[in-house]
Amino acid sequence: MGLDMYMTGSKFIGGHWQRDKPIRKEDDHPINSIEVSLGYWRKHRRLHGFIVNTFADGVDDCRKIELSTDALRQIAKALRDDDLPETEGFFFGNEKIDKEEKEQSEEYANQMEEAIKWLEAGKKNPFERSVYYEASW
Repeated sequence: MGLDMYMTGSKFIGGHWQRDKPIRKEDDHPINSIEVSLGYWRKHRRLHGFIVNTFADGVDDCRKIELSTDALRQIAKALRDDDLPETEGFFFGNEKIDKEEKEQSEEYANQMEEAIKWLEAGKKNPFERSVYYEASW
């Protein structure tokens, strides 16, 4: 067991009301949206604490937390500046894991920037794409 952390992109594709395109189906039902994996981390308790405290009012209940482009920029900056809060939790890892995660901060910040690019690729329709963070333990 442990803290598993996911960043997912959701893209609305229109499903049943697409008139000019063939309808995409799964199990004989129209597909309204698709999800793409934009990031995965394991036991990065300080990153988890930053996201929950900054974008979910400190409520840590494993729900999806929507992240805007500004939020993703803020997370990338916090990773690069090592400005993440101490965060405690039974399944959240330890200081050894914190050291390993800190060494990968630039990679994680780059993943945030890739998520920004993915979001911005859908700017023609602001409701087309969303990015969410979700944790599980």
